[in-house]
Amino acid sequence: MGLGTIGYALGPVMSSSMVEHFGLYSLCYITILGVTTAIILYFVVPKIPSSTINKNKENFFLIMKEILRKKTYLSLVWIAIVKSGVSISFGTYAPFIFKERGFSLSEIGIIITLFFILSGISMLTSSKIEKKIGAENIIRLSFWTILPLVLLFMYTIDKWPIAAVGIFILSGYFTFLSVSVTIVAAQNLMKEHKGVISGVMQGFSWGIGALSLAPLGYIAEVIGVDKILIIMALLAFLTGFFGITKDLKQVFKECV
Repeated sequence: MGLGTIGYALGPVMSSSMVEHFGLYSLCYITILGVTTAIILYFVVPKIPSSTINKNKENFFLIMKEILRKKTYLSLVWIAIVKSGVSISFGTYAPFIFKERGFSLSEIGIIITLFFILSGISMLTSSKIEKKIGAENIIRLSFWTILPLVLLFMYTIDKWPIAAVGIFILSGYFTFLSVSVTIVAAQNLMKEHKGVISGVMQGFSWGIGALSLAPLGYIAEVIGVDKILIIMALLAFLTGFFGITKDLKQVFKECV
């Protein structure tokens, strides 16, 4: 997942460079790379024999009902949704702040790319940190660090813009620090439905986070884009306090 996020991070710098040098319509040519890669993967990746696949006839909606019915599962899902919401809102709205301060399109693309590269690196290193401070504390470290970094970013963006860029990029590391821990906990909690819970922790939470862009965009028009980053950072901070239930603490002790 860490390497996938690093790959995802290349998007902003590629797209901004393409638009700046060749225009907006040049973005369609990036799809050629995606289609070509998909074709190569189809022929290169070894096929899994169908006889080795355990076909599961369980009802997806019943599994989702079980997930949504238990507070422990909901706590993990909420943590994942907040993480996704912070990441998506930062990647979407921070460019407006940089644009207002005179940063070029290519510079903004590089900043967002570095933000997500550090996000990927954090997932690669989180297991070592978790062994030292524990799963519960790594979630708190992740969510409690974002707010002070955002406030410091807002304070320095006009006075020391280069320092502000470094602070913003650093926030990407802490945003994704809890991802690996929460997914491992969810998979151990629902061993018989690892695929479904992994999809909920990643795809579902990312989708809900993306849906939040619509109301956040409306709020940004009323109170300003910079306030959106503070609101999301504050939500993460409060989640670090109240999002980890007693049952979830026990899960971390037993299976992470």
